[in-house]
Amino acid sequence: METDSVKMICEVSKASAEVTWYKGDQELPEGGRYEQIQDGRKRILLIKELRMDDAGEYNCKLPASKTSFISRPKSQEVVEGEKAEFMCSVSKDTYEVKWLKGDKELASDDKYEIVCDGKKRGLIVKNCGRDDEGGYVAIIGSIKYSKSKFIISIITPLKESKVNEGQEVVLNCEVNTEDAKAKWLKNEETMFESSKFIMVQKDNVFSLRIKDAQKSDEGNYTVILTNQRGEQAKSSAKLTIQEKKTVTFSCKVNKPNATLKWMKAGQELTFNKRIVYRVDKDKHTLTIKECLLGDEGEYSVFAGADKSTAELIISEAPTDFTTQLSDQTITEFEDAEFTCQLSKEKAEVKWYRNGREIREGPSISECTRNHTGIYLLTVSNSAGSKTVALNITVLDVPAPPIGPVNVLEVTPDCMLIEWRPPKDDGGSPVMNYIVEKRESNKETWGGVSSGSTSTKLKIPRLQKGAEYIVRIRAENKIGIGAPLESAPTVARHMFEPPAHPGKPSVSDLSEDALTVGWTIPLSDGGSPISGYIIERRHKGGKWIRVNKTPCKELRYRVLGLFEGNDYEFRVFAENIAGFSSPSPISDPARPTRPITIPGPPTPILAIDRIEKP
Repeated sequence: METDSVKMICEVSKASAEVTWYKGDQELPEGGRYEQIQDGRKRILLIKELRMDDAGEYNCKLPASKTSFISRPKSQEVVEGEKAEFMCSVSKDTYEVKWLKGDKELASDDKYEIVCDGKKRGLIVKNCGRDDEGGYVAIIGSIKYSKSKFIISIITPLKESKVNEGQEVVLNCEVNTEDAKAKWLKNEETMFESSKFIMVQKDNVFSLRIKDAQKSDEGNYTVILTNQRGEQAKSSAKLTIQEKKTVTFSCKVNKPNATLKWMKAGQELTFNKRIVYRVDKDKHTLTIKECLLGDEGEYSVFAGADKSTAELIISEAPTDFTTQLSDQTITEFEDAEFTCQLSKEKAEVKWYRNGREIREGPSISECTRNHTGIYLLTVSNSAGSKTVALNITVLDVPAPPIGPVNVLEVTPDCMLIEWRPPKDDGGSPVMNYIVEKRESNKETWGGVSSGSTSTKLKIPRLQKGAEYIVRIRAENKIGIGAPLESAPTVARHMFEPPAHPGKPSVSDLSEDALTVGWTIPLSDGGSPISGYIIERRHKGGKWIRVNKTPCKELRYRVLGLFEGNDYEFRVFAENIAGFSSPSPISDPARPTRPITIPGPPTPILAIDRIEKP
C-alpha cells in the first residue's frame, strides 16, 4: 500500500563487507527514501513511503571490485553554473574507476573531467545545470541542483480540507529544497508540537498531522518555510470540521414489546454501538449515530407481514472543484471569462458581484475599468453552500489626481503646490506625475516636472503679477491619465499689506528731539508685522524718512530737529507683502527747550545763644 515502508535484509560473511543495492540493473542511491543500514553482518535496505513505481526486482551485490575502494564519493548540492566534484580513493593505484550517470559511461570532455592521481579517483562535472541533476555511480554519489540565488519556492501548496469530527487530518506542503525549517500557524497564531499536533518533515515535504480533529480545530492553517539563507515561502489553507449527525427512524405497533425486523437494501441490519435499536412499549426506534455516506439508502421495518419503508439521503455541502478559479488581470477592452467545473453535478451555481447576481453568465466582453472587482461563485445544494472569490483587474490609465490643487505658498517668482493621488490608479501603481503650467491668457502648456511620484512640488521662474494655471496628470505602465487643473493663481505674495497704524502722538519734547508713538494696525494682512517706518515734514512741506531700518516698537525717538519749527509725523507698517498706507497725520509739534521755574527760598534758623539749664 502507498505510504507504507518495507525492509529487505541480507547477511554477509564478514561484518566489514560493503554491499551495493540495485533495483533491476540500476544502482540505488543512499539517502532520501532509501536508507541502507549495517547491523553486524546484516545488510538492510529500508524503502520509505512506498509508491507504485517502487514495484520491481531488488538485488544485493558484493562485487570483487567493490572491496578495492577505501573511501566513497559524497552527495553534493551546488548552485547553477558552479562545478561539482565527486572524489574517492582506491586501495591500489593500478585500479581503474568507471563513472556512470544512469546507464551511460562518462569520459573526459568539455562537460566532464575524469581525475586519476595516485590512489585518488574523481569526477568533475563542470558548469552544472538542471540536466546534470541525478545519480552518478562509482560506488554511489549524487549531485543535486539548486536554483541560482537560492530561491525557496512552493511546489505543492497546502490544500483546503473538510473532514468529519474524530478523523485524522494531514496537511502537506512540498517545497523545492530540503534545506528549510517550518513554522506552523493557526489563525495567525504560532503552533507548537504536541501529542495532538505532530509536525513532520520527510525530504522536502513538510506535514502537520492533527489527531482526532474536533470543531475547535477548524480554522486557517499556514506554514512558513525558511531556508538557511533567510528566504521564505508561505502557504495557507482552510480546515473545516463537519459535525457528525444522528438519524432516528421510529414507528409504533399495536402490540407492546413486539420484536421487529430492520432491513437496509434487502439486508438485515446488525446492531452495534453506532446503530442502536430500542423498544419502549409500542414505540420502536432505530438510531444511526455519526452518519456516514455508506448509511445512505432505503430502510425497512417488518412487523410480521406488515412493512414500512423510509429512505435516508445524506447530502454534503459542495466543497470540491475539479478546475480551480484563478484571478485575472487584463487590459481595457479585452474579454474576461471565468468558469469552474464542479466535482459534483447536483449543485446550483450562481455568480455574484457587489451582492447582485450576474444573470448573463460568467463572461464579460470588452471590459472597462468599471469591471474591476471581486466576483463570487456560490455553489449550493440541500446540505449547504460554498462560496469562492475571483478577483478581476482591468488595467487602465490612472484617474485624475484628487483635487483641489492646494497652493501652500506663492511669491512673485515661485509657488508651492500640493495634490492627492488618484482615487483609482488604473490597477497599476502610479510611477510618475507630469506637471505643466501656462499663463491664463495663453493656450500653450509648458513642462514643469516629470519623473517624480511626490505629490508636492515647487514651481519656479514665474513672472511677477502674471496669472497661472497648473495641470497635473498621473502616469502608470498603461499610460497617462486625465489632468487635474488648478484655479488661476497670480504670482504675488499671497498675503495683503497690513492696515495703516493709528494716528501718531508726540511726547517728551526738547529743543532738538521728541518721541513719536502710535497704535498697531487693525489688520496685519495675514502676515506678521515686521516693523514700522516713520516720516516727518515741516508743516505743509515734503515728507522725509526718519529711520533707516524698520522700528520694532510702537514708539520712536526722533532726533536732529530744530527748535521753534512745527513738525508733522506719519507711520507705515510693513509685513512680507509690503508697506501699508500711511497713518493719519499727527498734530503739529514744536521742539522747545524746557523752562525751569525757581521755587521759594529755603528758611534759615538763627541761634543767638545757648543757655545752660
